[in-house]
Amino acid sequence: MQDEFIVSMNLAQDFVDRDDFTSAIDQYEQALTLASEKDDEIYIYKSIGQCYDELNEERKAFKYFYKVFDIDQNCSDGGWQLIYRFAQLSYKYRNFQDSIKYFEIVIPQIPPDQPFFIKSSYILLAYNFSAQKKHNLAIKELHKASKIETDSAFQKTEVYYGFAHSYFGLDKIGKAIKFGLKALNEELSEQIEEQVYFILAFSYSMSGFHRNKKKEEYYTDKLRSKFPCGGYLKELERY
Repeated sequence: MQDEFIVSMNLAQDFVDRDDFTSAIDQYEQALTLASEKDDEIYIYKSIGQCYDELNEERKAFKYFYKVFDIDQNCSDGGWQLIYRFAQLSYKYRNFQDSIKYFEIVIPQIPPDQPFFIKSSYILLAYNFSAQKKHNLAIKELHKASKIETDSAFQKTEVYYGFAHSYFGLDKIGKAIKFGLKALNEELSEQIEEQVYFILAFSYSMSGFHRNKKKEEYYTDKLRSKFPCGGYLKELERY
């Protein structure tokens, strides 16, 4: 049985080397039925997850990475890249507690010559806190992110959007508007663009010093023209 296990693992690696990730997954699944050691199971789950990642099947990748960390919470053999990826996918699939836990674990492990991943970790840690309405904690992480220089223009947008969203959640409307406008001046994804239009339209609609009917209508029209079927427009129209 040990010989069969070794053969299956070697075949799987050969398929990985040839970028045939679907066949590699089949071989790893076969090897999994022959594995007798916990360390072998962990390695196979990690490898299958990585193959699914290469195939852009992120939900399946997350499923297998979750198995890895369920067995070995530290996953010391996986390197910081695996911990980062698990934390990143945990945020995407709303597993916020694990995402926070593993971003806090991985940040000190990321080499200083990888500022993109350090900044990304602070940003996503902030987004995790915002998703749980812990906006003050989110703002602290965004300040850390803002101090890290990278070549990514989009990361600057993510920071500005994060500030806008968190200050909006804290009813600090002036700051929400300030950072929303900053975000619009940077490189935008459609998702962030839609949310920023909502924040600005809603903020300008609120009574008080920042109320501005003309600007409210301007950003509402932006939402209506670019995202006519979006949930944020429907939410705005409820008020």
